[in-house]
Order: sequence, then structure tokens, then C-alpha cells
Amino acid sequence: MTTKAKAGVLRAAILNPLAGWKHEFLPMPEWDGETVAVREPLLGDRAFWLEPLRLAAGVEVDDDEETARAKYGKLSPEVHQMAYARLFVRVLFTEADTGWSREFEDGDAEAVAAVYGVAHDRVVSKAIELGKLDVDPEAEGKKPSAEIPISDSN
Repeated sequence: MTTKAKAGVLRAAILNPLAGWKHEFLPMPEWDGETVAVREPLLGDRAFWLEPLRLAAGVEVDDDEETARAKYGKLSPEVHQMAYARLFVRVLFTEADTGWSREFEDGDAEAVAAVYGVAHDRVVSKAIELGKLDVDPEAEGKKPSAEIPISDSN
């Protein structure tokens, strides 16, 4: 490999928006068998996804979990669908000649929400799984450790 080719490979690796983040490749038979990349939601993605939902529900920072759930439960399915579409446009990546990149801009969320279906939901579910947003942190923290305890008495 020439120095120029190596530099091109290195540049592509450095500029890869998936590098350093959990991601998975998903074949999408509904989309002509294309394979897409789904990346874990970053902090900004979570805010873009959830903040409008929180505002629509009127959830306050000091609301307990039961109150917050009740408020979110009063929102229409369309509001929830729009929230999922907002996450979708942030975590879906496709490959082009120039490498991997987001397929959608933030402003595309409404168009995605209008056609949101099972395939879109599979992408969102995978992103939530990759980000461990489907895990109860308290229950996760109670799992026994695989590490061997170290004692000072050894």
C-alpha cells in the first residue's frame, strides 16, 4: 500500500462517525435489502429525542417516576411516534463512496414520522438497546460481578 493510500485509509478511519461508538449493521429487507448502521444514541441525540416529549407531557424535573409516567401516558400515539422519528434520524447511518454518514438531517423527522413503521421501529429499538436505554440502572447495578474479589488478607 502506498503512503498516499495509507493516508486515505487513515483519514477515512479518523473521519468515520461510527468510530469509537457502539454500532451494529442491520440488513433491512424492507429497503431493498440495504444494510444500514445503527449507532448508540449520544447525549445530544437523547436530548433531541426526549426533550420535546418531556415538554409536551409537562414533565417537571422534580416529578417522581409514577407522575412522569402518567403524564407521558396521556400523550397521543402521534406525539410518541414523532419522538421515535427524532431518534431515528439521529442514529441511522448509510454508506456512500465517501464513507458512513447520517442519512437524514434533524429537519427530516416529520417526514419520517409520517411513514414510521416496523422497519423504522427496528432501527430505534436497536439504538435503544445499544445505548442500554432499555435497562433499569438499579437492577443492572445489582447483578453479581464477574470479577474475582480481591482481599487484603491474601
